[in-house]
Amino acid sequence: HPQDDTTTNEDVIMLSGYPFYVHGVDPRAARSVFEKTRSVLRDTCGDQLVSAHRTGSSAIDGMAGTPVCDVVAEVSPWPLRGENRARLEAAGYICHGSAPHGTEHDEWFFGGDGK
Repeated sequence: HPQDDTTTNEDVIMLSGYPFYVHGVDPRAARSVFEKTRSVLRDTCGDQLVSAHRTGSSAIDGMAGTPVCDVVAEVSPWPLRGENRARLEAAGYICHGSAPHGTEHDEWFFGGDGK
């Protein structure tokens, strides 16, 4: 989780059992988590990885939100090849199927170090 040692109880409230950072997560920690995740994506997806970008509240310095580093990764061709999917899963990322917003070429993976 992208946080630092200066976070206090006053900075975090619990919403439905999940931590919500009132003043945002530590930007350096969020960038570090993203860089590590992008490296894993490069290693596991190989030449299918077109791009990877931070998204969500942790992508905006100071934005209140959850301590999760969301990443959108573009791969081509679609779908992700079986050997690349296997490497991604071996790296700790589990596919949760199609995204809930119903786009045809969109799958959600959760995991890595941020489990």
